[in-house]
Amino acid sequence: MISKVSSSSICGVDASKIQVEAICENNEKEKFVIIGLADSIVKESKERVTSALKSYGIILPKKIIINLAPADIPKEGSCLDLAIAISLMASKGMLSQEKLDNISFHGELSLDGEINSIKGTVALVIEAKKNNIKTVIVPIKNYQEAKLIKNINVVPVRNLQDVLNFINKGEVIDTSDLKNKGLLSSNLLSIDDVWGQEQAKKALIICASGGHNLLMIGSPGCGKSMLAKRLPTILPDMSFEEKRMPSILPYLSEREILETVKIHSIANQPIKNIILGEAPFRSPHHNISEAGLIGGGSNPKPGEISLAHNGVLFLDEFPEFKRSALESLRAPMENHFVNISRSKMKVWLPANFKLLAAMNPCPCGFFLSKTTKCHCTNAQILNYINKLSGPIIDRIDLHVEMQEVELSNVKNLKSAQKSYVNIREKIIEVKNLQFQRQKKLNSDLTGEELISNKHTAQNSLRFLEDISFKLKISARSYVKILKVARTIADLEDAPLILEHHIASALEYRKLDNLRNHINRLVGNF
Repeated sequence: MISKVSSSSICGVDASKIQVEAICENNEKEKFVIIGLADSIVKESKERVTSALKSYGIILPKKIIINLAPADIPKEGSCLDLAIAISLMASKGMLSQEKLDNISFHGELSLDGEINSIKGTVALVIEAKKNNIKTVIVPIKNYQEAKLIKNINVVPVRNLQDVLNFINKGEVIDTSDLKNKGLLSSNLLSIDDVWGQEQAKKALIICASGGHNLLMIGSPGCGKSMLAKRLPTILPDMSFEEKRMPSILPYLSEREILETVKIHSIANQPIKNIILGEAPFRSPHHNISEAGLIGGGSNPKPGEISLAHNGVLFLDEFPEFKRSALESLRAPMENHFVNISRSKMKVWLPANFKLLAAMNPCPCGFFLSKTTKCHCTNAQILNYINKLSGPIIDRIDLHVEMQEVELSNVKNLKSAQKSYVNIREKIIEVKNLQFQRQKKLNSDLTGEELISNKHTAQNSLRFLEDISFKLKISARSYVKILKVARTIADLEDAPLILEHHIASALEYRKLDNLRNHINRLVGNF
């Protein structure tokens, strides 16, 4: 008897429906074969399944063939274990095929029949729903993320017995004690904790309000990392509402939280705070490989830029990252996704992140310091800064220079410090204004849109053109300045970009100024 059971397998950041077919025959020669482009983990399931069924007193025939259809899609991971076990039981006549219709099975089996957690549960349930399957069975440890998907019956199970109880009797285990268990907000930091650095704080607010990328330049200990860790605390929470995406991403229509949970679940990363709506914050070490940053592998997996989707990617010690890794950021920063091609498949991975980078101004770190002498030569400083290519710098909207906070001035700084307690509400207001006006963030505006009368006063454009000619600003930097100026104007509730908004935006191109200054010292001008 041939049995057929529904399941799913991960492919990139999505899932594909898999039909598990099983046939059992009595044969003198022992044979257990799994066909259908299964990876080594899937093939190892025959040992887990055999032992799990044996622990329930179920002895399998000698000849077993498992077919995973469609055969041309690669299957990976251990989430097919439960479906294989159920299909074998149905093939032996222990379960009615009729009862298995409209149920999708997902779970990794232990040798004793317990069902372990799996990766990518949200993607698996979404795929089942797309295929009009009424019920999905998932491990109890994955129940919280699975129940995020509405209008589908999610059944949590602890072991094979729970599965059989549901199939035969309709019994479902009690989940009342699982409600919001372990969910705790981690947004305990405040931007007010940082003394001084008012210009950097304003840059952070502009970054959060308009979706801009930000580079902080300063000596060691001036507060770059402190500020970076506080950016997520002023970002609006993600929501379950339909995403309001820019027109360049018409295929991204899923809700922010579900989209982000799906990526982190597939990558086997914590999801508790994402379920609460907190934007992800990723901070990889500078020795990360290009594949680790962008994503990759024989069966492509999300990299750090995808794990930072809808959140923040913080790159500390920016020039110390591998040149190839930094250059690979160029397309995702513009397109908000990355395509990865392999011989067996081609996948796209979402990567709509805010880049937040920090760097020292020179190898020793003290070129801009007012308290510590820099011992680097001008050539060393220039070589250090030139580790960052022009195209990468052009894609970063804001460059802010930070000075060390003098201990003797701490008391004055604290007393004069501006409070940002309600800044999150203002940022939400500004972002809502942008979506109402142009259906996207200011960072996604085109140059043609920005120079229109809807956004910029004509005298402001002439002012920027004169400055651009004198400072030799590239066309891309020209547009970036206008984008930042548009956000500054929004924060001031100004309907148009005025000259003083342009002047403020130009203040946030510090790396351009630093590079030109060093070039002059070295004698390149």
